[in-house]
Amino acid sequence: ARILFPHLLTPNNARKSCSLLNPGKTIYRRFLLWLYRQRKVPTNHLLVANSEFTREMFRKAYPDIAEQQIEIIYPPVRLATAGRQTVKRPNTVVSLGRFGPDKRQLEQISIAEQLPHVTFRLIGFVGDRTSRRYFQRCQAYLTEHNLKNVKLYPNLPTEEKKRLLQESKFFLHTLQNEPFGISTVEAIAAGCLPIVHNSGGQREIVPIDQLRFNNIREAVSIIKNLPDSEANSYLHILKQHLQKFDVRVFNEKMEALLQKHL
Repeated sequence: ARILFPHLLTPNNARKSCSLLNPGKTIYRRFLLWLYRQRKVPTNHLLVANSEFTREMFRKAYPDIAEQQIEIIYPPVRLATAGRQTVKRPNTVVSLGRFGPDKRQLEQISIAEQLPHVTFRLIGFVGDRTSRRYFQRCQAYLTEHNLKNVKLYPNLPTEEKKRLLQESKFFLHTLQNEPFGISTVEAIAAGCLPIVHNSGGQREIVPIDQLRFNNIREAVSIIKNLPDSEANSYLHILKQHLQKFDVRVFNEKMEALLQKHL
């Protein structure tokens, strides 16, 4: 779907960057477009999507498939293992995701730059060359602009990651058109209030309009102006909503699906 419909899934600036700065990717995409003309779904396949958004994009790529032919089963999250949560949390924002252009940590740093009295903790995996280069860009930006309210945490151990989630007030997620977004579910389970981009599967995880943003300005406004009373109310609603992503629900739905077809 990303190859077939870049106008639906890729921001304009990213498309321009791809075509102007990376002709190799443009050639590769043209090859894939030619290859994908042969696409079809075998009749003996069982189709399962990890969100309504994924199902929607799949049906755009395969318009002959009816909606009822695709089951939606959300990925499982062990909500019961979220651990203890602090009652009163400092005005801290945490993010979680591999360091890379698609995860948009530089955008998160731009948000932090406009909120100098709020601490931002950016947690992420740094492994391949692309993520290393992007991580270095983030470090360089912090140094050049002398930003003291942003801390980067590369390749953090699981327990330390969990601790920082449990100590943070907000969880910021800037990835656009993500098929689902399991890190957001984990953050809510840990007691963070999610501030997410208004696209993709994030809309299904965070069904509260006031917690979704379309641009940097809106994200800054939510973090800066959301009253504590509303934040607590939203978090209570979201924790109830999380039950549909629990491991138990996943196991029940997957077992029913397999029993029906096998």
